[in-house]
Amino acid sequence: MGLVVVAACAQAPLAVPELRGLPNAAAYASEPSASSLDDAASSADAGTDARISCTNEEVVLEIAPRVEVACFPERCPAPLRFRVASCSAEEISFTTFGLSGPGNAGVSWELTDPVVLRRGERSRLVEVSTSTLGEMTFRVNTMNGGKPRILEAHVSFVDVRYIAERESCAASGGAWLQQGMLPPERCVDVMHDEGRRCVDSRDCTGHCELTKRTPLTKTTVRVEGRCTRYRTRFGCHTFIGETTGGIMPANAHFARMCVD
Repeated sequence: MGLVVVAACAQAPLAVPELRGLPNAAAYASEPSASSLDDAASSADAGTDARISCTNEEVVLEIAPRVEVACFPERCPAPLRFRVASCSAEEISFTTFGLSGPGNAGVSWELTDPVVLRRGERSRLVEVSTSTLGEMTFRVNTMNGGKPRILEAHVSFVDVRYIAERESCAASGGAWLQQGMLPPERCVDVMHDEGRRCVDSRDCTGHCELTKRTPLTKTTVRVEGRCTRYRTRFGCHTFIGETTGGIMPANAHFARMCVD
């Protein structure tokens, strides 16, 4: 896996928000225990070279800029791996790291024992699992010679199956929409008779949505509508059912129905 090396900047520590509850589907993440992180990191040490050649004083974060999964329409954990390499004359250490995204949604982790690096050393490969999707910022909060220092990189989490389904939907003329309150999005057929005048549900390939109701007599009304863009009941609608040429009993019920 290719790695991107991002130089760190000395600055005040940034708080990485822990995941508790997210307002939308922008990001989801798991919160493994600190001991499980240490076990995973130790098991990933085999075959790695902990020494590096130093020509400067940089401290760098090594992390893949793109992480792929193929899980849609479900969510599944993706491996997030990183190393820290230090050429600083001062000892550097870290125990906490995390992801944050739009609206500060994110997750943070903490190792039981700090990783301590001296000049010319690279940390073991640290690996965690996350179900995050989208563009995120990854940060490692370090102490460099007793001073806080942030290592930061941008990571893109991509579900390749989601992308393939979305592209297939567009190619078939469908609309990629979230149906209801919860993700994931799905492909919804676009009706060819969208907007056509209708007086009966059988006039449309989708639904006939009420736009006008006109009293005719004490016992009858005339109804009129427009064919919907999608064949879906999600959202709030007033649909016309079967009528006799648009004529219905005056006491017919026309409640607006909302489906989430």
